[in-house]
Amino acid sequence: MKDKSFIRCYRHSLRKKVIDMKILGAVIIVVCSYYIGLVISNSEQKSFFQLSGLIRLLDFLLQRITYSKESLGSVFSDFSDEALRECGFLTTLNNTMGETYDTLWDKASDTLSVSSTVKKELQLFGTQLGKLDYITQKERIEMCRNILISEKQQIEPGLEKRKKSIRALGGLIGAMIAIILL
Repeated sequence: MKDKSFIRCYRHSLRKKVIDMKILGAVIIVVCSYYIGLVISNSEQKSFFQLSGLIRLLDFLLQRITYSKESLGSVFSDFSDEALRECGFLTTLNNTMGETYDTLWDKASDTLSVSSTVKKELQLFGTQLGKLDYITQKERIEMCRNILISEKQQIEPGLEKRKKSIRALGGLIGAMIAIILL
């Protein structure tokens, strides 16, 4: 009699543990999915900050070559931006090792997490960097800057809303998966 009661108690305890494990698994799925959404939304923010940094770099470059006609190396070494430094863009530009600035700019562009349109424009700009006369170089900087500004203006209005939506979607997908698995 004691054995049957022990077995029932053990089965009940085992069922409770299985249910607890399912609930724990569901919570883990929801949290992980939300975290993935959070990482993706932070990537969107990082891309926006990098785009803003590039615009500031082009402004800085334009200002320095217009008024003081400094070399590209001097301009790049004096410029500082957190987003461009974190992704390795500025580090690549300042690590000359005998390479030309058009080559360095192309390598640095590969470190960015911006849209393909922006990357293409930056690579096109980079191929001409340091190879054109002053007036043409200045016009090319202004043209590239205007393209980046228009891209930023398209992204900026819905950025916060998009980030919240991505995080919420991650959590909802996790909840949906958890419900299906339960």
